[in-house]
Amino acid sequence: GKGGSGGSGGSPACTEGKKRCASTGNSIEVCTEGAWVAGSACTPETQTCTSGKCIACAQGTQAA
Repeated sequence: GKGGSGGSGGSPACTEGKKRCASTGNSIEVCTEGAWVAGSACTPETQTCTSGKCIACAQGTQAA
């Protein structure tokens, strides 16, 4: 038989387990089975998503 996972062929949209910031909102997306899936949201007002991680906002930069 032929190996590999099913799907539309071609390379997957992302690497399994990789994280990125969602294009909208303040949350993380995780690569699951070759597709970006919504992950955990960052805490509003106190965290921002940077390089796929929620990090605390620098003091004085929170949205009012």
